[in-house]
Amino acid sequence: MNDLAEIPRLARVSAELSVPAVLWPLAIVADAESMHYPDSGEAYRTLPGHAVLESLLPEIRLLACMFAAARHDWVQTPSPSRFTSPADWLAARMLVLQPSHVETTPEAWGIFEGALARVADFYGHHGLVRPVIVPVISGTRRPAGGPPMCLAWRQRPFAAPQVHGAVAHTLAVRAELAERLSTLRRTAGV
Repeated sequence: MNDLAEIPRLARVSAELSVPAVLWPLAIVADAESMHYPDSGEAYRTLPGHAVLESLLPEIRLLACMFAAARHDWVQTPSPSRFTSPADWLAARMLVLQPSHVETTPEAWGIFEGALARVADFYGHHGLVRPVIVPVISGTRRPAGGPPMCLAWRQRPFAAPQVHGAVAHTLAVRAELAERLSTLRRTAGV
């Protein structure tokens, strides 16, 4: 792992590698990983129009659990109370939604690196070319109270029709990703 002092330099180098003219925002709502919000109804009404609910993309949970299972010593170690790690979830989101840029903070740099390593292993294991995923370093924390989000950007938007609400938008994105999701499930062996 890289030293935290290296983050600004790495971010600058990464940004110089690939800066498309336009990036399309993607707010990935981590509602499959954390289902314990005090007032989720209000929080969901205020989501941005480009929000995607990972609970409606179960392939994210499948891949996150597969990453965790690959690391677990099934003979010597009992299963932990929390089986997956944040890096497992981030890697799964990267594989399913294919962002070109992902927000991270200096405190979460290790999670980002772990996710990139899992993505690289997945692509390498299946003989695929790994895409470049650029970190976007953010020093700000989002206010507490709403569902946790992973902010990312894509080089092209989803062609989802203009629909209102995160559920309708996610279902439209899911329909657009149908072939990719099928390929990921086959690759994962399910």
